[in-house]
Amino acid sequence: MITPKDPDTNTRVSGIEFTDTATDSSGHILKTKVSVKEDVPPKKYTLVISTPGGSVEATLEVIQGRPSDLSDIIYVDGNSPATNDKADGLVKIKVTGKHLENAEIIVPPEFTKKLVAEPDAKAKSGELIQTIRVVKGTPAGSYKLRIKNKNLNAVELEKPFVVTEAKK
Repeated sequence: MITPKDPDTNTRVSGIEFTDTATDSSGHILKTKVSVKEDVPPKKYTLVISTPGGSVEATLEVIQGRPSDLSDIIYVDGNSPATNDKADGLVKIKVTGKHLENAEIIVPPEFTKKLVAEPDAKAKSGELIQTIRVVKGTPAGSYKLRIKNKNLNAVELEKPFVVTEAKK
């Protein structure tokens, strides 16, 4: 029997299940299928593996899922940024979706001389808000952004960040 426990509370974790559990012929190797429900928080959990001969503990780490079900970029003030040859511009944007805890927007290397993701990312309840600095002299155009959380894979936003031509 395998029992997942939260190491902070020492209570059984619901949402982590084991099926098709078997040992090899020597009885020393355990094989099982692990299912983790989406609402199980990412962290290291203690597994208590019990047999008639005793029990042993092991660790199972649940990693955060990749950001998913992402909305288009929402410009918090309602307007996309405009070109500016005299000063940098700051634009607060919002993206909604799943797995945005600990997330931040990152600017791909090819755009780092034009856009800067400020270190003010705030992520909660499926929402990420962060400021993007549009460097002075950045031409009008569409720029791809990515979102990264503690998962190792960044996800590219489907719709681009748009800088419009300044009104004259």
